[in-house]
Amino acid sequence: SEFYSELTSMNANCTTVFLDACFSGASRNNNGEMVVAARSIAIDVDESEIEGRLVVFSAASDDQTALAYDEKNHGLFTYFLLKLKESNGDVSLLELGDYLREQVSLHSVLKNHKKQTPTVVVGGGFGSEWELLRLKQ
Repeated sequence: SEFYSELTSMNANCTTVFLDACFSGASRNNNGEMVVAARSIAIDVDESEIEGRLVVFSAASDDQTALAYDEKNHGLFTYFLLKLKESNGDVSLLELGDYLREQVSLHSVLKNHKKQTPTVVVGGGFGSEWELLRLKQ
C-alpha cells in the first residue's frame, strides 16, 4: 500500500505498473547450477489499495503463481510484455491487457500445464478512459 500511495502522490496523468514475481523458489543441483521450475511468490494486488490514476498489470491472478517460459529464458508474462517492441508500444492499455491475458493464459497451459491468468487493476481516478490510453503517445 505504501508503494501505491507513493505513486499516487506524484499526481501523474497515468502511472502504469507491471508486476511479475522473481524466481524465488530456486535451488542448486549437484553441479551448483540454479534449478528453477516456477516462480513461487504470488503477488496479490489488493484492489482497495489502488487509488488515483494507477493501472496495475499483474502476471497472475491472486491464487496463481507466475510461471516460466523456459525456451525464452523469461517469465511468460515478461516475455509477452517484451514482445511489445514489435509494435513499438503503439497499443492501448485495454489492448495490452487483452493480449497479455490471451497469450499468457494459452501458453501457460501449453508449456507448463498450469493456469496463469494476468490481471489488470485500475485505480478509482479513472473511468473507462484508461482503456484508450496508449503506451506510446
